Amino acid sequence: MLVPFAMINLREGLRALDTDLQEMAHSLTRRRARIFLAVILPALLPFAAATLRIMFGVAWKVVLTAELFGGNRGLGYLINNARQDFDTATIFAAIGLIIAVVTAADRFLFAPLERFTAHRFG
Repeated sequence: MLVPFAMINLREGLRALDTDLQEMAHSLTRRRARIFLAVILPALLPFAAATLRIMFGVAWKVVLTAELFGGNRGLGYLINNARQDFDTATIFAAIGLIIAVVTAADRFLFAPLERFTAHRFG
């Protein structure tokens, strides 16, 4: 389910590659593997970091939805049981935990990774 997100984002990264840089790399070496490792891959890293960030959020939605409708454990299952028992406090606690985990991962893992790759390779 997440492959289309990755493919679209990385395709846009390939479209954004600097053609002059590629031409210069071809004039310096004809080895495709070397050009890929030295020019294309570093240029795609900012797009790959952004892709990871998007895919993380979508993966949470998919997993929670699957647990909500058919799981027998996990946060989605906990929310579904609390909903059936009219346990609003547990629902809000689970939602708060989800928000905290996703926000922490985004702020402390994905944002620094994206800044680093954009600064270093972008």
